Amino acid sequence: MLKPAKMPTMLSIPVAFALVTACSTIPKGAPEEFSHAEKEIKEAKKENVANIMPKTLSTAESKLSQASDEWRKHDDAKSREAATAMAWTAGKLAEDARKATEKVHNWDKDIDTFTAETSLKRETPVAVAEVTRAEVLTFNKPIAYFNIGSARLSAEGRKAVKELAETLRKDPELQVVLTGRADAAGPRGLNEHLCLRRAESVRKELEAHGIKAGQIKVEPVGPGMIARHMMGPGHMQLQRRVDIEVKSSVAH
Repeated sequence: MLKPAKMPTMLSIPVAFALVTACSTIPKGAPEEFSHAEKEIKEAKKENVANIMPKTLSTAESKLSQASDEWRKHDDAKSREAATAMAWTAGKLAEDARKATEKVHNWDKDIDTFTAETSLKRETPVAVAEVTRAEVLTFNKPIAYFNIGSARLSAEGRKAVKELAETLRKDPELQVVLTGRADAAGPRGLNEHLCLRRAESVRKELEAHGIKAGQIKVEPVGPGMIARHMMGPGHMQLQRRVDIEVKSSVAH
């Protein structure tokens, strides 16, 4: 029986090359900085960089397009050197954005490790009762962390909210204020909406455990609820959370 496996493999090389050449937007005869930038931008799109760093990817595309236009318009050495430098910058931007996005995705996949680390940074909801008995009527703490772009509570988040609900049921005079937060990646409008959705997820979970609406308040979303700077994937993950403020609803 004939085994035609190798023939398509050999034919696919020139076919693929022809397709790439046909789709290429870089100028003919341009140096490798242009093709490298084009390759990095394509790879960035495959890795869904636009979901994490849309502005960076858009800037890279704009710079490559501008560099290509400048190369076509001018043939003097100085202009083409500047165009080549711009193409290099475009490639570097796309490459850095792709690597940063990969780190974020890897971090989110390793959510169990993150949970173990962040659990050391927050009190348990059981401590609410202890604080109240000590007549310290107000305190703040994170109650739940979220994956990138998500408002869905994790199993650990649901457990923490359930424990908080038990404390609130025991003391109807307590009120909880929920504040959703987000990292700096993505458009501000989207992040503000995400902050609210995260807080609403915790509110609904509390109500599902029998907590009355009067004991729950969702804080309006403000600029301070979104981190201004990204300091690595770990810092970004820490920003994707809902904070709670537990206080007495009775004036003292």
